[in-house]
This record gives sequence, C-alpha cells and structure tokens, in this order.
Amino acid sequence: MNLRKFLTWSVLWVISFFPVLIWFLYQPTTGKFSDVFSFFGSLAQISGLVGMAMFSVVLVLSARFVFVEKAFGGLDKLYKAHHILGGLAFSFLLFHPVFSAIKLAQISFSAALSLFFPSNNNALNFGIFSLLAMIILLVITFYANFKYNTWKWTHKFLGLAFLFAIAHTLLIPSDVSRSGFLKYYILTLAVFGVLAYSYRTLFQRRLVKKYKYTVSEVRLLGDNVFEITMQPKGAAMKFVSGQFIFISFLDDLLGREAHPFSLVSSPSEGFLKISVKSLGDFTAKLGKLQAGTEAEIEGPFGGFSYGKYGHKEQIWIAGGIGITPFLSMLSSIGEKSEYKVDLYYCVKNKGEAVYIPTFEKWKNPNVRIIPFYSDESGFINAGIIEKESSGVLNKDILLCGPPGMMNALKDQFLDRGVKIKNIHYEEFKLV
Repeated sequence: MNLRKFLTWSVLWVISFFPVLIWFLYQPTTGKFSDVFSFFGSLAQISGLVGMAMFSVVLVLSARFVFVEKAFGGLDKLYKAHHILGGLAFSFLLFHPVFSAIKLAQISFSAALSLFFPSNNNALNFGIFSLLAMIILLVITFYANFKYNTWKWTHKFLGLAFLFAIAHTLLIPSDVSRSGFLKYYILTLAVFGVLAYSYRTLFQRRLVKKYKYTVSEVRLLGDNVFEITMQPKGAAMKFVSGQFIFISFLDDLLGREAHPFSLVSSPSEGFLKISVKSLGDFTAKLGKLQAGTEAEIEGPFGGFSYGKYGHKEQIWIAGGIGITPFLSMLSSIGEKSEYKVDLYYCVKNKGEAVYIPTFEKWKNPNVRIIPFYSDESGFINAGIIEKESSGVLNKDILLCGPPGMMNALKDQFLDRGVKIKNIHYEEFKLV
C-alpha cells in the first residue's frame, strides 16, 4: 500500500470511528459493559454511531469531487472505497436494531419486536423507515436485473434513507442527544453528507460543471466498434492522455444518463473522441447517434497515464476495447519521446483488431505494437510478455481490459517479481 492510499484510508477510518472515542470518553466505561443488558446496549450504540458516520462518508465519496478522486488516485479506486464503506455502513446500521432488540428481549419479547414495527414513537419510526429503505435499495442492487439508468434512479432514494437516519439519531434518547460534542460531530458529518448528496443528485444540473459539445462524426470501425468525435460549443475541456469523462447525450433515444468513456483523442487536439463497442443496452444505441447531437461532458477523471510513472520503459496491455486510453497516450507520446513502449493489443482475432490500420499509419519508433489473437495463441500471459519484451522487471506495466484478464496478469507479474507499485490499471464497466 503506497503512502497516499494509506493516508487516505486512515482519514476515512478516523472519521468513521472517532464518534466511538467520544462516546467512550463521555461517561466511564465501567457501566457500559458491566452485564449482558448493558453490553448489548453499548454494542447497539457503537454500531449506530459508526454506521451513521460511515453513511455520511459514503455520500461524500459518491459526489465525485475531483479533490477526493485525486486523494484516491483514480475514480475507480474511489468507487471501490465507496462500495466497501457502503457495505460496512449498512452492516453497522443493521446490527444497531439487532443489538437493541437483544437488549430489550431481556425485558420482554414484545418489547424487542416493537423496534421493527411502526408505532406512535416518531423517533423510532424514522429509524425503521431508514433501515427498510436501505434494505430495499440493496436488494435492488444485488438481485434486481434493472437497466443501469433505472438502477441509478432508484439510488436517488438513498438520500431519503439518510434523512430518516439523521432524524432517528438526533431525536431518539441516547448519548448522542445528551452529549453536545457527540451530537455536533454527528450533525456536522450529516450536513456534509446532505450537501454532497444534494450537489450530486438534486442540483447537479445547476452545480456540477459541464462542458458543452456537439457530435460531429460517428464512424463505424468494424466489429460493432464506433468512433464518436465531438467539437466544443464553448470552452474546450483540458485533460491528460489516459483520462476518461462522463457523457450525457441529449438524445431522446439515449436519455440524459451519464456514462463513462475513455478519451481516444490527444490533449493537443481541439476536439474530443471516444471509441465505443456495442456491449449493452446503452452502447448498442450509440452507433445511431446523428451529427449535431449535443452532449454534456463532466470531467476529466482518472489517474491512468504513462507520464505519472517512474520508468521510461513501459509495457502496455490492452484487452479489446481497453485499447482506448492507450490510443490517447500514443497520440501524445511523440516520436522523439524518451519513453520506450511495448503495446500488446489483445483481441480474439484479426477482425476485432480494428485499430491496426491506425497503428500502421503512426509508425512511432518508440512504440512497438504487438497484436495478440487469442483464437490463434490462447490467452496472453506474463510468460509470453516477459519473453517478447526481454523481461518485465524495472518497467511500469499498464493494464486496461476485462477485469478477469487484468487480475490474472497482475497475479502472474507479481509471481515473477514485479513490484505492485509498478503495475497500474483502471477499470470501469458501465454499459
């Protein structure tokens, strides 16, 4: 784990568990775990405090703030943290009423059950509604086979679950309501959570910066791969080769939902270009885009770029449409660059290698293009690359392609002594 990742995660853990420290300092611990009754009552409070703090952090992470993305070293890594903390937050909040029910079960079974059914106790009802909303959203996430835009629309109700949780936390008689420091700490986190949610979900059209572009060309390259070129309507977006953007095409057929795509164009070009393969409901419709269609673009995002890494000798491995960020890098690397690159373009067969003609035109002396066809040679592996590239040590290795391919290659390179800090990849799969 590099220093930046360690510090970023340390901050998240401190924010999430700091209310437990305040809770311990608020009153002596002797009475908090003195018997079974108080033991489960204390666990209930701890799980509720950590769950609320993590819930607030999760909403901030979901807002796609650029400075937060940079702290993680890429939006894909930020989203992984979002998923991890989201699962933990739900678990803590789920155990909160369970521990409370175990505590009350020592009084009566009906008292324990009362925690799970609405009554005239509004503070308790807010907690029930919040947990019910989160359970429904998680069931939709993991089990319902909704389209991406429908799934994302349902997650807008996460803010409602959060508001119910805040109301429950502040109104229910507990150490939060009795300790001013603890109350204001939780309230401060809640305010940041609400503001982040409002910024990203409720008011994004007004608050989130978007660049206006117009589709100028849609070109079929082959094998259901399309290249879409867009010209700026106003100020052009600045980016670094290898980054990606979120695009909303203002087209009735596609809807306004934003999807991520790596940029194919070079930062020195005045236009933006993406390459898309028809893999799902949304991408299947992109080939029908017409010139003149307007697009709203948010970004750029990502930290996947050859210039960030220490070694001038690099190995790039692209799987299928994972070639896209490398196309942008190739456009900007220059013929007189000090970088020496072996680019493995891995596809099933020659029919899928739609960018070979482009590579033949470039003829960059610093870049060696190595097509690899799995139908002829099986899946690519670190042994083949090690032999073809005269070793893999003391080089930076960049991967982009299907997650299974990247994970397998990463493990194989580690087995051959490549340091984890020299293996770089970025993954998104939204279709």
